[in-house]
Amino acid sequence: MNIEYYHWVGHEEYYAELNPEMSKIRPVKEVYNIDIDESLPIQELLSKLYDITNTAPYREVEWDGKVEKVASSCYFKNGTDIHDFRTIDDLEQRISDFPKHGANGELSLHISMTIAYGN
Repeated sequence: MNIEYYHWVGHEEYYAELNPEMSKIRPVKEVYNIDIDESLPIQELLSKLYDITNTAPYREVEWDGKVEKVASSCYFKNGTDIHDFRTIDDLEQRISDFPKHGANGELSLHISMTIAYGN
């Protein structure tokens, strides 16, 4: 199946400005062809995407003298607009249950490693 994978979600016009080195080697989005059974849970597809995109499923953060593993956030595109991404809340949900709103009918996904700190 084809996956439209967004390396960046937001204002695409700022991608190159905010990520000058990365934008030279990696576009805002890419389409990957992944051989996977769509009846499998979405976590199986995300696992393959972690490998393909060289993205870790978690980030280690030192917090209060301890190292914590903070999981990435995963999103699917739930409409045709770039801002229509929604959180994947159930990693056991079947791949076939997700809508395909890519430019050519692909499933559109994004993995974010952004971490918000709070106290």
